[in-house]
Amino acid sequence: MINRLRHNVFKFGLRKINLSYSKISLADVTKKLGLESVQDTEQIASKAIRDGVIDAHIDHGLKTLETREVINLYTSNEP
Repeated sequence: MINRLRHNVFKFGLRKINLSYSKISLADVTKKLGLESVQDTEQIASKAIRDGVIDAHIDHGLKTLETREVINLYTSNEP
């Protein structure tokens, strides 16, 4: 149960980071969440993306977490 709570806290932290940054390095996310390695961060972020917790993608080459652009339907000229 403790381990599950820990992962929920990480997912909540990722959601807050996702709302705050459009692009952030995985090393910075690791520091902000207090994780031990970038690989752990990458795994947790991948699971959060797969579960639909955050709308982002991971650029493995640049080691960054990039938020997908949210389209605001109300600013369009379409009815």
